[in-house]
Amino acid sequence: MKVFWIASLWLAQVSNPMLNMESDGLDRQPERIEADQETDPIKYRQKAKKLYDRAQQLLANELGIEAAQSFRTVIEKYPFSRYAVLAELGHAQALAAQGEAEGALAGFTRFLKQHPGHPKTGDVRYAIIETNWAERPGDFALLPPAYERDLEDARATVLSANAFLEFHADDKRAGKVRNIRTAARKMLYQQAVFLAHWTADQGRHHAALARWKAARQEYADFPTTDRDKAWLKMVKQLTKAHPVERPQEPKLYPEASVMAKEPTP
Repeated sequence: MKVFWIASLWLAQVSNPMLNMESDGLDRQPERIEADQETDPIKYRQKAKKLYDRAQQLLANELGIEAAQSFRTVIEKYPFSRYAVLAELGHAQALAAQGEAEGALAGFTRFLKQHPGHPKTGDVRYAIIETNWAERPGDFALLPPAYERDLEDARATVLSANAFLEFHADDKRAGKVRNIRTAARKMLYQQAVFLAHWTADQGRHHAALARWKAARQEYADFPTTDRDKAWLKMVKQLTKAHPVERPQEPKLYPEASVMAKEPTP
């Protein structure tokens, strides 16, 4: 009887998984970063600075994941410190270092909206340019040329460069920003020319000519190649030989027929 009771107890322990769990794992809550309870403002600032400097060092060593976590800790643990604002920028920079362009751009944009007069706004706008430009299509042998692919990042680069030059024209990085903008505009011009040629190959010469004119109007600072000049001459001849026949639009209010007046008796 005693043996049977011991065997039953052993089976109950095996069949009940709750008896084999650690006590501290039953009601385990997600780990949260509690706010620092330091009441001394000097010590509070020193602790925030120490953690922020550590995050900056991690970012300098290209440890983006660790840096992003440390910057986030500064924001959550020391929200009333000036380093919390700087950590917002650092967190976005860490995301950019990891190649998370979407999250980085969202962080940079949010920083500009929430801190428009901050001394770091120039650095933020420059970081936006670098992040957009880094996402542009590259020239790889097995892929089509960059101008045949999506150039949304190149357009964003031009817009962000214009904003930087508008607000920070005297910045020492303005010359580099102009060079990046020129390179981005060149890619966009090459795409516009490519689309014009492609439209002509489809037999839509009038649409191709319209695309060419729009491209030259927007990118007049780029020279026209001999190949493009010969192509343009050919397209103009074809459009002249085959003018567009536009159907006459019906009148909304056609004129009423004039009835002959009956002779008066």
